[in-house]
Amino acid sequence: VFFIILYFPLYLSPFALTISSLLRCYCIKYPLVAKAHLTKRLDLILILAASLLALVVAVVFGALIIDGWSLTLFSTTIYGIHVYYGKCSVPAFQVINTDKELQFIGFVFMLVVAFFICFLNMLSATIIIIVLFQSKRNRAVLSMSGNEGADAVNMEARATARLLGMNVTLLLCFFFSRLLLVVSTRIDNYVDPISYVVSDRLAAMLFHIPYFTNSLFIAGLSRSFYQFLFPCIGDSKPKLSSSDSQRTF
Repeated sequence: VFFIILYFPLYLSPFALTISSLLRCYCIKYPLVAKAHLTKRLDLILILAASLLALVVAVVFGALIIDGWSLTLFSTTIYGIHVYYGKCSVPAFQVINTDKELQFIGFVFMLVVAFFICFLNMLSATIIIIVLFQSKRNRAVLSMSGNEGADAVNMEARATARLLGMNVTLLLCFFFSRLLLVVSTRIDNYVDPISYVVSDRLAAMLFHIPYFTNSLFIAGLSRSFYQFLFPCIGDSKPKLSSSDSQRTF
């Protein structure tokens, strides 16, 4: 329960945003199939999957960093103060495990998770952007008017810029914040306290920036975000086979 409360919220948002990004990628790449298969039940399954992944990462990372694999032992001083030797006091969790190697393993595990999240987001954004530019040919085939074409181009440019902004923010802030945290475990805070504090605080600051940009991800789910594709979807012929329609988009 301690690890869930401490770390679960930190990882739920990145996992949920990653699943949302992959889902948007699927919808824009295969809109007709997505319209037929995406249901409330599948939406609930994806929510549970994001929660389960965040829960597993929170427990494993927390157990590595705060030595949760064993019972916490302590001694009581004559003043009634609990003293923990290299272990964490629960719920007074300000005493971090002093085993630097165990910390390093935990932070590397977290770095791998962060890299995987960033990789999936960048991959989905790349696919979406490619499809956005491919939609120009589809608009030409549908013989859209000049004004509609200009509006679609503007919306396409804004969508592309927003996708790039979202994913660059996630990559630079989320991934490099975890990388700085791994670096901080290699610095002795007694020998070089300034470098330790700078790397640790900078990592914490960068880690929180993506959470303040969640509105960009949420905006990506709005109807107007992919509005330039609606004429293509609306004019699609039911008689087309699934493979033909997918190539169209």
